[in-house]
Amino acid sequence: MVSLVLNTPDQVAGVPNAASLLTKMNSTLISMVKLEWNNSWQNFIPDICSSAGESISKCENALNILRLLSEEVFDFSKGTILRSEVTQFKAQMNQQFGQVFQLCMNVLSQEMNMQIPDSLFKSCLRTLQAYLSWIPHNYIFNFGLFEGLISKFIQPAQTRVDAIKCITEVSSLTFEELTDADEHRQMKEKLCFYYCTML
Repeated sequence: MVSLVLNTPDQVAGVPNAASLLTKMNSTLISMVKLEWNNSWQNFIPDICSSAGESISKCENALNILRLLSEEVFDFSKGTILRSEVTQFKAQMNQQFGQVFQLCMNVLSQEMNMQIPDSLFKSCLRTLQAYLSWIPHNYIFNFGLFEGLISKFIQPAQTRVDAIKCITEVSSLTFEELTDADEHRQMKEKLCFYYCTML
């Protein structure tokens, strides 16, 4: 099933209604992953991320799958997945998030031009937005993500809305899980600095 979904974007390019077919296939895949992740699909994220390097259409679909995974497991699964399963998913995602982050940073580091479709950047920003509320904060503040959002994606009209949604997601972080008062203060100061820079 995974290889079918991962190979479909290249096979259906230009086919009418291909986007809706791909969306249904992605949703089906995520439903299966929610049931089987801890048992047999612990390499799901590495497999998805590695397939993204094969073509632009596969990369865009991989980002859409990763976004769906975050949304389904952490946002929309209330009442359908046990809290203990969500905790397991989150622990696994934290271990493997570096690969998702690297994929997103690779996409975001590309120049916006005619060779790379705007839809790839939008998919990437939407995927990031789905993860920003729960990923480790060092990914947000220590790897140039926030600076890149401000400097590269706020100005172009085609990515502005999605970039602002990412920035809004970060600005809503409370940093409650930080027990060190100095670290809490530093995060708040960084957030304030970036917000002022954006304005």
